[in-house]
Amino acid sequence: MDRDTAIIALGVVFILVVSAIFGALAVTQEHEDYYEVHVEIVEPEAGSIISGLVHVRVTFDGNSEAELCTMNFDGITVAYSRTAPFDFELETRDYLDGQHELEVTVSTQKGRFGTVRETVIVNNGGTSVSIRSPMDGATIAGPMDIRVDAVSPRGIQYVQVMIDGAGVGNLTSAPFVWSIDTNSYINGPHIIEARAVDELGVIAQMWVNVSYNNPFTIVDERGLTISFDSIPTRIVSMGGSFTEIFYAIGADSHLVGVDSSSKYPAEVGQKTNVGSFYTLNLEAVLATDPDCIVTWTFATATISALEANGLKVVCYNPGSIAGVMSVINSIGNLTGHENGAAGLVDNMQTRLKAVEQRVASIPEDQRPDVYFELRSTKSVGQGTIANELITLAGGKNIYATSSVKYPLFNSEYIISSDPDFIVIENQSTKTNAQIEATAGWSTIAAVQQHHILRINGELVSSTPRLVDAVEQMAEYFYPG
Repeated sequence: MDRDTAIIALGVVFILVVSAIFGALAVTQEHEDYYEVHVEIVEPEAGSIISGLVHVRVTFDGNSEAELCTMNFDGITVAYSRTAPFDFELETRDYLDGQHELEVTVSTQKGRFGTVRETVIVNNGGTSVSIRSPMDGATIAGPMDIRVDAVSPRGIQYVQVMIDGAGVGNLTSAPFVWSIDTNSYINGPHIIEARAVDELGVIAQMWVNVSYNNPFTIVDERGLTISFDSIPTRIVSMGGSFTEIFYAIGADSHLVGVDSSSKYPAEVGQKTNVGSFYTLNLEAVLATDPDCIVTWTFATATISALEANGLKVVCYNPGSIAGVMSVINSIGNLTGHENGAAGLVDNMQTRLKAVEQRVASIPEDQRPDVYFELRSTKSVGQGTIANELITLAGGKNIYATSSVKYPLFNSEYIISSDPDFIVIENQSTKTNAQIEATAGWSTIAAVQQHHILRINGELVSSTPRLVDAVEQMAEYFYPG
């Protein structure tokens, strides 16, 4: 290569390098020019109710110094500034009350811009609401009226009242009065809120703090109303099913005594034993100094003895799954554990619904016939919880049409019914081998297939654990 050619080549290389440098700078500059401008309206906040002279404060983050900031109200420019920080004054009395759109745009010296919009509510017209009664700080008992006054030069669209955030009702015209019974609420503090909405959607609000102080009452399954000065905290449970409910809803601390049928959960053994409703140990009951006793409606002799000694007795006798859930809620009310009771009932309903959906597609003629035997050797008919559980689990109780709740053992009828499954309480003294060896039972499908399910009899009763029984039977009838 001669000298002239080398010089030319070096010149070309120099030109290419310089072009690359300026190209990179141009790309960088272009990137900076397109850097996004972030604009924020710091004050007022979106959705604010504003009145009178209002300050509008704006911040921004951009690629260079701001050149211009403009503020529009309902699409019309009402102010602008070339100097940050941007702080505008807005006279809201120049506008009608109601919703308006506030818009701010900031442009930079490099020609980029950013815009932000928000809705605000102008309220200069005097829309107001007041709770005339009850007064703030009042203590109330029994039925009461909530009286509200509301005014607006534009007219009231409606007035709403809420207690603890829950709606009581809306009224569109005066007088604005709501009648409530404070007995429907738990004793203690509550917040009453009144909200007036005018024809432009402007809202005025007021709150008062009150306290409900009603004598505590509970209605038992005898239909009797039992009154207490306050929620009873010293309770004797004379029924294993009821004791389970106290523990299941977290109200076991209220129990100062239990009967001999209360064996679940294991911690119940730490409670004072007062005998049973069959053989009442009245002295032991009185020694616990109870606020009330919870027992069965059919324990009439026990109830009479307790009430004759001045004790308050709350009675239940649930005969269905719905009845058990009702008792759970009632004991929740009795002990002030409404949330625990509601949570337990919701869990039970969810699990029962899952079993119901699992067997829903099985035709009636393909569902298995079931013979259920209690430890006493009696069976179960219509009107019993056990019969209801068998049906929910997708089975057909062979005694479902019996007019007797607990039919006596009838071997001939059982053989003729030819059940597909036998379910027996595991507290029974009969073994599976003895069951299968019963005279004439060798022809029964359940015996031939060895379909014998032993189940804890405590589950097939008025206890929250009845859901366990349904799930166990459904899994046994339809494995997998």
